[in-house]
Amino acid sequence: MSGFWGLEVKPGAKPTPLRKQPGEMVMVLKQAALAPTGKLSADPSVLSVSVGSDTNERFVLCHLASGKCEQWAIDLGFGPDEEVNFHLTGKCAVHLTGFYEMDDDSDDEDEMDSEEEEMARMQKQKTEAKPTPTPKQAAAAKAQPAGAGTPGAAGWTAAQEAALKKAAAATDASTPNRWAKVAEKVGGGKSKDACKKHFKELGAK
Repeated sequence: MSGFWGLEVKPGAKPTPLRKQPGEMVMVLKQAALAPTGKLSADPSVLSVSVGSDTNERFVLCHLASGKCEQWAIDLGFGPDEEVNFHLTGKCAVHLTGFYEMDDDSDDEDEMDSEEEEMARMQKQKTEAKPTPTPKQAAAAKAQPAGAGTPGAAGWTAAQEAALKKAAAATDASTPNRWAKVAEKVGGGKSKDACKKHFKELGAK
């Protein structure tokens, strides 16, 4: 979104303030040109700008003179909260032209807010979609012994323990690579050392 902007700066001791930009718009100054009204002079008109409350701290933008340099391209942006004044010395008025555009920082903040709102909405939907267990399901889950279908504290399921006992019973100490073969039967990424250790733990129970 953008819109045309224009301002006439007249010579004199009194500065010409920049009108307040609408909303969160940035004013982009693109050109300064000698005004066609009034008597043109070969003497230069010096355009300068001050930003902030100190109007004595000025920065020259261009020197314009009839028949020599009657317009000058500029590319300078002013934020919505900046206090800007234009100053002109010489005999000829100067026309400033440019346009308004949206502040990029404002767009970024709005986009971040939208993303946060979307994430919060999705999290809420996920929470609401999670089914609440019935009293019967809750009681059954509480009564289920550790290791019955899900890993217990040691990371062994009931099925893995059953496979461990069966494979260990089918071998003995004389079997070459006994625990490597047992681990192969148990599966689930269990190492031979883990199988050997857990088998001893089961025997101690």
